[in-house]
Amino acid sequence: MKNILLGILICCCTSFSQEKDSTQHPYTLHSNTDGWIIGASIVTGGFAYDVETHLSPLSPAELQSLNKASINAFDKGIAGIYSQSQSTMSDVVVGISIVSPLSMILDEEIRKDYFTLGVMYTETGVLSAIAPSLGKGIAKRIRPYVYNTSTPTEERTESDAQRS
Repeated sequence: MKNILLGILICCCTSFSQEKDSTQHPYTLHSNTDGWIIGASIVTGGFAYDVETHLSPLSPAELQSLNKASINAFDKGIAGIYSQSQSTMSDVVVGISIVSPLSMILDEEIRKDYFTLGVMYTETGVLSAIAPSLGKGIAKRIRPYVYNTSTPTEERTESDAQRS
């Protein structure tokens, strides 16, 4: 955890120490480009939501029929691994990566472009959440922990268990 925090601190320090030209704003919005990005995000988000709401949980019979030997070699090595602590650490890292761009508000020059940066941050966040969600929903790959019979049954039978 110390290494992660140290890495974030180094990134922040190096990004704020760069020479800046205060007469120009490096970030701009263009209604044509950003309109397409926002529109595509909304449409893709609708598809992703529709796909996710139609995923049904695995039945007990489907859980019984799962066999690590029948999956591809790429996934076989991690199938059956379940670790609550690794899951929690993954959630922490994702959370840090979501909020870390907010450290840019510490820079006075960047604060002047708060609206532009806010729109860009929202566009990036929405697309980086929607695209994987849509892909996972369409692919319907079973998560590796589902192959582990010691994983709690309620986790193995969630519809999210098919979104790997």
